[in-house]
Amino acid sequence: MLPGTIDRSIQVLSPGGGVSRLPWRPRSPGPRAESIAAPVAILCILQVTLLVTLLSSASWARDCLYYEYYDAQGIDPPLVGATTFADSALALDVQAGHAYVAARSAGLQVIELSDPEAPLTVGDLSWSETATNIVVEGALAFVTTAHRLRVIDIIFAHDPVEILSIILSSPARHLTRGDTSLPDMFLFASLADGTLEIIELDDPTFPRIIGHLEAQGEIRASDKLASHAYLATSAGLEVADISVPETPTLVGTGLPADPALAVAARGDSVYLTTESGELLVAGITDPASPELAGSTQLPGPAFDIALEGPEVYLTSGDGQVWVMRLDLPGSVRWLGGANTPGQALRLDRVGPHLYVADGTGGLQVLWPQCEAVDAVMPGGKPDDRGHINAEGRPGRPTLASVHPNPFNPVTTFSYWLPRSMPCRLAIHDTRGRVVRVLVDRQQAAGEHQTTWRGRDSRGRSVPAGVYVARLETEGGTATRKLLLAR
Repeated sequence: MLPGTIDRSIQVLSPGGGVSRLPWRPRSPGPRAESIAAPVAILCILQVTLLVTLLSSASWARDCLYYEYYDAQGIDPPLVGATTFADSALALDVQAGHAYVAARSAGLQVIELSDPEAPLTVGDLSWSETATNIVVEGALAFVTTAHRLRVIDIIFAHDPVEILSIILSSPARHLTRGDTSLPDMFLFASLADGTLEIIELDDPTFPRIIGHLEAQGEIRASDKLASHAYLATSAGLEVADISVPETPTLVGTGLPADPALAVAARGDSVYLTTESGELLVAGITDPASPELAGSTQLPGPAFDIALEGPEVYLTSGDGQVWVMRLDLPGSVRWLGGANTPGQALRLDRVGPHLYVADGTGGLQVLWPQCEAVDAVMPGGKPDDRGHINAEGRPGRPTLASVHPNPFNPVTTFSYWLPRSMPCRLAIHDTRGRVVRVLVDRQQAAGEHQTTWRGRDSRGRSVPAGVYVARLETEGGTATRKLLLAR
């Protein structure tokens, strides 16, 4: 063997005690190994995606703003981060640690969000036609350009690849997945000619247009909930029965006939914005006959709506994001807003941040509204994250922070009580079972801290994973997700 080379031969002990060497030859993996390799690779990718999602959700609500404080003080709230593109960002969808942006002539832009203060473009794909809308479903992105719906493989974020495209009867003004809690797989394309096209995704790599609906007005946006589609049109709100998607039927109109711009449906309510600058809330217990439950005058027309818990986020189309809160069904309260450098066209509320397709401002990342929005005491000042300090605490119990998160094996909880009251803080698993009770007693008003060392009620170490901290008091309940990473 030459000096400096690696001896890859195999030593074999012979029956007589001698040692012989057999040459080593690498073997091909064989058919069974090859059949296993692909699923293993896919499983690894899914595990990484799941971890990213858990890390994101585990820090939810740890960083937020009290928009009502900034509004009262006349101060612009801070933004988190941004990135720009060669052309305007028109629409976006945020999934698994990435933002997928439709950016006109710049096409599809893929943005990594691991550092929200410095979003990083990692992939792109463009066409001769401008990209106007986008929906992400699993490892595929659906992008509209002119008369086409394009299907893009995004399993490798840095290298998106077009699989195929289908022809739409007219350019799409809006594209939505609709109610993601249901198993049926459809896209809804609101077209410029007033048509709603229903696209089946049973095989997402081969979408099929299976249904058409002619609306009374020009469709600006749509949302799907259960067996109905809610359309924001130039004629107001229109409702379609899509229980048989091949033959959708217009079953009702409702609310004032003011032209509508954006729509979102959740639970038994639908939220609609109008050209006159109103936010309308209607009950849809009977979807064919929406009943107006309340209305609020906005500073101007709103072009997109995102609902998250009791908060309503809206975009102005001219560089503002507005934040409101649902106090009671039909009752919406103004909290405040933020200015963006571009036009604030579309938004997505995912994990710990708001993401805005900001036109010429590219992708903007904003803080969400804090959960506690009761009156803030005079004199409170926001810190560099926008939280209210001890001079201006909210007026109800608050589970303010979990730090560190993710953690191993110890984390500390900080919570606030506005007055003396019974208090219970417990750790639950994702099935709702109590893992350990940390606090269960009367406590004085003020700020409190306690720790969890990753053990159950019997003192045994619990496995790595997602857990939920639940603070229960007579003043309400607050929760936080946390990730134990061993």
